[in-house]
Formats: sequence, structure tokens, C-alpha cells
Amino acid sequence: MLNQSTIWHCVLVCKTWHTCLMPFLFQRINLPRRKQIKRSKLASRPLISTLKKNAPSIRTLVCADSNSILRQITPGCTGLETLVLGDITSEILPVLRLCKDTLRQLELMPSRAPAPLIPYMGSLRANSLVYQHRGILEAILDLSKLRHLVLDHLGIKDEAQLDSFFEFCTQLTSLELHNNGVVGGPPSTLTLNNLRSISLVDSSMQLQDQLMLLWRCPSLDHITWIQKSYIMPMESFGHLWKDDRQELKSLDISTCNVQDVPLSSVITQLSSLEILIAQDTKFGPVTLTALLTNLKDTIRVLDLVGCQAVTPEMTAQILESCPSLKSLSADRLRALQVMGSRHPWKTVNMAESICAGPKSCRRTTPTSSVERIESV
Repeated sequence: MLNQSTIWHCVLVCKTWHTCLMPFLFQRINLPRRKQIKRSKLASRPLISTLKKNAPSIRTLVCADSNSILRQITPGCTGLETLVLGDITSEILPVLRLCKDTLRQLELMPSRAPAPLIPYMGSLRANSLVYQHRGILEAILDLSKLRHLVLDHLGIKDEAQLDSFFEFCTQLTSLELHNNGVVGGPPSTLTLNNLRSISLVDSSMQLQDQLMLLWRCPSLDHITWIQKSYIMPMESFGHLWKDDRQELKSLDISTCNVQDVPLSSVITQLSSLEILIAQDTKFGPVTLTALLTNLKDTIRVLDLVGCQAVTPEMTAQILESCPSLKSLSADRLRALQVMGSRHPWKTVNMAESICAGPKSCRRTTPTSSVERIESV
């Protein structure tokens, strides 16, 4: 348990570590430690032989860059429960069909969109890509035990496909859609009662379809809603919680283009919020007032890294007013000023303080904790 006298022992970490290397806070799959094998034939041969021998016992499989290994080990992989894929290729289909009765978590997150079509072969490649994606979608819809799904670049947009997909989503507890993974919204008559967590990250859906999807999920605990290309309709988002529905516990709106006043209106509606991730937003004095008025007794995790309007005085107000706060992430220099203040903290159960600073403060090589603090 940390207090004002012991908080100095917290390690100051750079923003790159905080955003890229920390474990996921919410619904993303937490994987055990694993050794990365070099991408060479000599290194992969013993790996493949071992995987073939033990394929029926494999429960978690991660292909972060290429699915070529699936072609060699798939026939024996019949008991997969967690599958993370870094590319959309034809090798996906066999493993999805083999594990349709065991797979519970699927993340289909290509590092890039499918390659652009060659002009003189455009129609052939386009048809091939459409059939491949259609086959993958059909295989996903057959996964009877799936509960967690992450999709990107699959391009589900036909009305019949959308109806089938969202009907399938009624069995999920966690759904994450990126870019053009799904382009349209759910049917207006469908309710997704089982969904507890939903993430929409730069989704190609129209904003009204995104709002409709959120509205059709009355039991949500967590929402990630990130849209860099549009001004977010936060007033409409806040109105969703005026209806009779479960109180939201966690909200991530990092990098969203939303002004201070509309953001405060959302905070006013979410009276039971425990986790707020608002990195690089326009979180300011108005939102802070709403937070201290409505959430000071419930907020446990608060991330304000990159919020330019947040001052040392505002950070001090948070620490002095929120007794349940356990984790606070803020700009490094501002946080250090707050740590040095003489005002008593009301936050007595503080477990974590992450101070992420600007690029000019980062080091590329590891240093001791003393050197880190002195470099600030």
C-alpha cells in the first residue's frame, strides 16, 4: 500500500513502455511467457516437429506474422481454445473447422490490410479475396463455443452477412472490431444481452451504426470507443445510459476528438465508472469537476497521459479527493510536481503511479531507477 511518503519508490517509465509493452488492461488475451524462435528453416524444423507430436495437446496458438506454420501442424490441432492470427490467409480455414467445437477465443488481427490488387488481374484477385473472406466468416459463425472475438480487415458489409454475424455475436461476451472488420451495423430488432465488453477502434461503421450497436448491448461493463477521424458524438453516447441498463464500469476513449464540455456530460451520466482511460484527449477543468462530483468515490484507475489541459493543480485535486483511486497515469513532469506538493493525499490505497513523459525524456537503453529519476 503506497502513501505520500513511499510513492517516491515508483519507477518512472516512458510512454513507449506504457502504451506498447504493458499487458492489456482489459479483454485482450493474456498469454503465458514464451520464447520467440528465429525465423529460419534450421530453427523452425525442430519447432515444427515438436508441434506436430504435441498438436492434440496444444490449447493456445499464436501466429503473429505468418500462418505458413499452420499448413504443417493443422491436421493434429484439434483441441485449440485460444487462437491469435496475424494475417488473413487460406491456412486459417482448416484450423477453424477442426476446432469449431473447442475454440473459445479468436483474435484475427492482421498487421496490415490485404495487398492492393494488381490492375490486370484485379477481377480475379478480387473474387478470390471475396471467396476467401466469405469462407473465413462462415467458419467463424460455426464456432459454437466462441466467447471472445477480435476482427480486422475482414470487410463484412453485405446485409445478409451482417445479420448472420450479429446474430452469432449474441453468444459472445467480448467483441473487438477494428477498421473495416465489420462495415455495417446490427439489425434494429437484435439485442446482444451476453456482451460484457465491446471495442470499436477506428471502425468503418457509420457513427449512427456504432451508437446503435452500443445501444443494443444493455449489459456492458467495458467500452473502448476510439475514432480519430471524426468528432465523437459524446452527448448521444451519454444519453444511452439514461435508459434502464447496466451501469458501465470501464471506458477507454484514448485519442478521441472530443471537447471538454461534451466529455463532462458523459462523466455525469456514468455514475458507477471505475476505470477511465482518456489518453491524449481534451480532458480539462469541466470534465474534472464532473469527475470529482460524480465519481470521486468509485474511480479506481485514471489514465490522463498526454492530456495537455491537465495541470499539476488538477492532478493534486484528484489525489486529494478520490479515496478509491488505485492507479493514476499522468504526464511525468506534472506528476513529479504533484508528488512534491505538501498537500495531504486522500488517496491512501494507491497501488500504482505511472508517469509517462514526452519523447525528449525517453532513453533507448535500460537505466537504473536512480538514473531515471535524475534524468527527469
